Amino acid sequence: MSTLDPLSTLTTAFECWRSNRNSRQAPTPNTLREHAVGLLEHYSSSKITSALRISGGQLK
Repeated sequence: MSTLDPLSTLTTAFECWRSNRNSRQAPTPNTLREHAVGLLEHYSSSKITSALRISGGQLK
């Protein structure tokens, strides 16, 4: 059994959060944002933002 890469795992977490949030204006949870920032060591910011469908400002 192979493990998913961290970006795929976080993408799934973002999709789960999006499907369960109360409104479109709900802020991204800090834990998801912190995990996204942590991925900058392994992936480019453009790859992260496109996979997670977030703005570059959320990685700052």
